Amino acid sequence: MTVPSIERIDCFQVRWPMPEPLANSISVFRERAALIVSVTAGGKTGWGETWAQPLAAETIITGSIGPAILGADASAPRAIWDSMIRLLGRDRSGITHMAISALDMAIWDVAARIEDMSLARRLGGAVQSSLPTYASGPFLKTGSDPYADMVPEIEGYLARGFNAVKLRLGADFRSDLKVLEQIRMRFGDDLPVMVDFNQGLTRLDAGRILGELPAFGILFAEEPLQPDDTEGYAELGTRSATPIAAGESLAGVRRFKDLIAANALAVVQPDVALCGGVTEYMRIAALGEAHGLPVVPHVWSTSVIHATSLQLAALAPKGRGYGFPMPTFEIDPTPNALMELGGKVAVNSDGTIDVPDKPGTGLDLDAERLSPFTKSRSFVDRQ
Repeated sequence: MTVPSIERIDCFQVRWPMPEPLANSISVFRERAALIVSVTAGGKTGWGETWAQPLAAETIITGSIGPAILGADASAPRAIWDSMIRLLGRDRSGITHMAISALDMAIWDVAARIEDMSLARRLGGAVQSSLPTYASGPFLKTGSDPYADMVPEIEGYLARGFNAVKLRLGADFRSDLKVLEQIRMRFGDDLPVMVDFNQGLTRLDAGRILGELPAFGILFAEEPLQPDDTEGYAELGTRSATPIAAGESLAGVRRFKDLIAANALAVVQPDVALCGGVTEYMRIAALGEAHGLPVVPHVWSTSVIHATSLQLAALAPKGRGYGFPMPTFEIDPTPNALMELGGKVAVNSDGTIDVPDKPGTGLDLDAERLSPFTKSRSFVDRQ
């Protein structure tokens, strides 16, 4: 039997300037940027990405772990992941995991394509063929009123088929409460609403706003604190009647273990493009399920993470009684050409999204399709 060895790794730095900036409690976004990676093996190509530090991640891939895994058996992604983390053993921080995430995603994708099966099937089989979604918005604005037009934006999301939303808060305490009042007055109590503070609060401010949220029936409050404030999250987790969600900024299963052990989380949110890839996401998901916690992927950036996260979310148990209803798949409803590399994201009339049962992640991508957004490109191969 011929081993499908890794023959080539390509890195694409992609950028897309946004027509209007978006904001959260700590940042303003004026462009979309990511590192998209392809891995070629066995006559197939798989795709991965990372987005938080794309330039630094490319340096690690082309200068270190990429050359080291050339020739490796692409049908053994876990073994390759282990070799990559050992090679970078003196630095297992965020950027290391970002680089590994992009490669690991692409290796799992190509491994599934070689076997002509979906990624979910390659990982054991999808439990769900469609997933309940939520619109990840509205965002804050950069003008004089950060909360402008949130109600009409939500009306637009509902017209597109979404039936749950996650709005950004944290710019001002009183304005947070005012916009929540407006949303409940306009849409009633049945609209599932989540809120995201994007790490922008102090412990004092977080405790104050979380104390007000039960009146609005919020499903979960995401990232009220900095991601490394385990003690603060534990304090909030024991006091807050609103479930606390976090995890998108954590790298590696051990970081999740610490928060879960501290009873700090009610919802676990790994980002497959940041946490360590598919391999580490599966460990995090198993940890969350073992503690009776829902695992809801954080999905941001491009079609690559969208397609991969769909396959992973489909593996989660359906209908578990976690104590509150949970839309399980995040979709960015704002303009984003990089999220349409595989075509426009289609939401069904009931607010669900179908999980493709095609080889790999089901994403059809190539260098030509990336070309309008590619600012630079590099590669490593066996020659």
